[in-house]
Amino acid sequence: EFVEDLNKGKNSLHKVLSFEGTKDKIDVEISMQYTDTYNENIVSLWRYAKINNSNMSDSYAINDGGAVYILDGVFTKIFQTTFDNCSAINNDGGAVYIDGYGTTINGAEFIDCSASSQNGAGGAIYINKENHITFTHCYFENNRCTDEGGAIYLDSTKSHLTLEYNIFINNKANDKGNIVYNKGTYDKIHNNWYGSNSFDFSNELVEYN
Repeated sequence: EFVEDLNKGKNSLHKVLSFEGTKDKIDVEISMQYTDTYNENIVSLWRYAKINNSNMSDSYAINDGGAVYILDGVFTKIFQTTFDNCSAINNDGGAVYIDGYGTTINGAEFIDCSASSQNGAGGAIYINKENHITFTHCYFENNRCTDEGGAIYLDSTKSHLTLEYNIFINNKANDKGNIVYNKGTYDKIHNNWYGSNSFDFSNELVEYN
């Protein structure tokens, strides 16, 4: 019923497909239905989402999260995953949009992703709500947005951000924060390389140990 409700007003291409199973005492149920406005992105309503060793290319969403949209996430983990040429057309988070708490991203690559609406924020990733976020050994290149946060955007004043051993090359925001726009605080910024991205003091992003 939830999927049918999501697709109200759209032209469905088939009936709702449902799958369910149990492993390691965890019950999972998945329902899906393609429409003629199909977007190649993942929507997760499961609170403990983990994405590992994946490749997401040429993906887009009409609204938030060109490849991945996570709602009410707790301890979201994205490891060793590549996002290439992903786009949020009318909203935020070119590759990834996370609404939730406790996010860890390690070894991920974000390349040529964009939030291209008039006020699109977070060219690669947009993180909403109070959150503790850690990026380690990630690679950001040629990500862009029309508003703030060419690579990363954090929307909460209660966010805490750690950046360690990441590479940022040629990311661009039309407003503030070519690399990061963070409304919260920086817990630790250590051993990152910024390539052609100069330091952007408009949002107090500086390197410190």
